[in-house]
Amino acid sequence: MDNTLFVEKIAPIAPSFPTSFADNWPYILMIVLTILDITLRAIALWKSARAGSKIWFIALMILNTLGLLPLIYILFFAPKSEKK
Repeated sequence: MDNTLFVEKIAPIAPSFPTSFADNWPYILMIVLTILDITLRAIALWKSARAGSKIWFIALMILNTLGLLPLIYILFFAPKSEKK
């Protein structure tokens, strides 16, 4: 049986983690876009549920469009709220 540690065996093939912003920007962009998508989706789902729009609610739940469909719904199709 080989006496080398598992870490020593896997270290040469494991990717190294980026250490500078130039190396990290894809990860940062992905995190920002994910947070934006979740926020827009939550707002659009809330508005469509309050408006009783089942078709929009189902479409917003199923389709993953990186925030485009929720943004379209919020801007163009969601009923405008009346300020009291």
